Amino acid sequence: IVDISVRFEIAEMPDTDWQIHQEKISERGKYILKTGLWSDCKFIVSNAQNKKEFKAHKLILSMSSPVFEKMFQNGFNESDSDINIVDIQPEAFGAMLNYIYADDIKIQSFDQACELCYIANKYMMPNLLKHCTSYIWKDVNYTNA
Repeated sequence: IVDISVRFEIAEMPDTDWQIHQEKISERGKYILKTGLWSDCKFIVSNAQNKKEFKAHKLILSMSSPVFEKMFQNGFNESDSDINIVDIQPEAFGAMLNYIYADDIKIQSFDQACELCYIANKYMMPNLLKHCTSYIWKDVNYTNA
């Protein structure tokens, strides 16, 4: 008789049944964005004052933007390493990711709306652009036009 014992160790998994507790797909999207679970790319977004890293998923980004799809598909340098972004504010990039993963956008200011318009154009995301321009038009009136 041979005694074979197998030991399994589970790496730090935040919550092994998180899918059950997240009723909507948007909640699951927020969860994997927040935890970085199964991420396969990393963005380093920086400006003069701020630097932040975001873990993301090529498939989800590619589903949301033809620019991301081409970036990951065509063997750009970005397909295999960290992706450096220097022309976008980290907070606005995070808001874009939240929109992609959870279909949720909370625009807090005119400046943020303008930054998100830039992002929406850069990554060819027309629905995000609609949200931003709608916010801008609501914010514009005869006293500030």
